Amino acid sequence: MSVGMGLSSDKLYPAGKQTIAAMLTKGWIERNGGSYFITEAGQAALRALIPTKG
Repeated sequence: MSVGMGLSSDKLYPAGKQTIAAMLTKGWIERNGGSYFITEAGQAALRALIPTKG
């Protein structure tokens, strides 16, 4: 789990319930009580390049 303050689901707006569930399934975030924390896998996903055609 990431060090620092967590975010409540309303702070993750515009992410909806399905998006949050998908991020949990992928291990990008973890839930602790009513807060969500970004994981190392989530940090890596944020840094990853998005492939494009071209």
